[in-house]
Amino acid sequence: MLIVVIRGMVSSTLLDQIVTPALFWRFGHKVAEEQKRAEATEATESASVLRIAAQFDHGLM
Repeated sequence: MLIVVIRGMVSSTLLDQIVTPALFWRFGHKVAEEQKRAEATEATESASVLRIAAQFDHGLM
């Protein structure tokens, strides 16, 4: 019984540390990059809106 438990722990550790990142790199890398680009674009657009709003605030004083 001990051998089965130890082998299960070793195999699950290897799957978690090696196989899972390899699968992510193979199938999920492109999606993650696209999401990162979309977030950067959204942040840039938000900054533009804040700059325009700041111009209006300064003009009212």
